[in-house]
Amino acid sequence: MPRKRFNAKETIQKLREVAVHLSQGRNVSEAELDKAHPARGSLGKLLSPTKRRRAVEHVRETLGPDCISELRACRVFGQSRSTQCRARHVPEDKPCLIRRIIDLVTRYVRYEYCRITMMLSEEGWGVQHKRIERLWRQEDFKVRGEQPQRRRLCLNEGS
Repeated sequence: MPRKRFNAKETIQKLREVAVHLSQGRNVSEAELDKAHPARGSLGKLLSPTKRRRAVEHVRETLGPDCISELRACRVFGQSRSTQCRARHVPEDKPCLIRRIIDLVTRYVRYEYCRITMMLSEEGWGVQHKRIERLWRQEDFKVRGEQPQRRRLCLNEGS
């Protein structure tokens, strides 16, 4: 029988029950957490780290930070605390690099990301092909294929 997926309200309700147990001085073990939230194990497969980070923040805002700790909320959602605390890093040169890639792609419509990477490295950009490929997919660039050659009508024979 497949496990039931809980929505956000049901998850918050289950976490409130856990918070009540904690406020009464009872220790909540991992087994009790699983009873309180049976889908806990499957949440890790359903959500990306970014969505889990937002879910933990949402639960703590809804219940109140004094009601449930960050550690407890992270355990329920299967989120590592180091991932929860880590700030997102965006490189400074990303907008300039994307603009340059767009310039090259509009000028050379038939070039793949590999060739664009070579051109960028010749220009002095210190970038790897993996980063260019990721930006390529993110910007959803397509390579225009060759158009098929048109078949000529047999009008040259004078018929």
